Amino acid sequence: MHRRPSLHETRSLSARTYVAQGLDQKVVQTLLGHSELEMTELYLNDRGLSRNEWKRVEVPAGAESA
Repeated sequence: MHRRPSLHETRSLSARTYVAQGLDQKVVQTLLGHSELEMTELYLNDRGLSRNEWKRVEVPAGAESA
């Protein structure tokens, strides 16, 4: 069974991508609309994933988007 990522999963990935590209956490905080840096830090937590644990996934042509 496949599911779409939640809004929070997407925001977390975006936040981590911004930091990986060199943006300061305070800038990311502003982009996410957080009033407290602690909330941004929750979004930046990768829940134990390291860069070496990411896996490339091939999506077959014509695969359903549902």
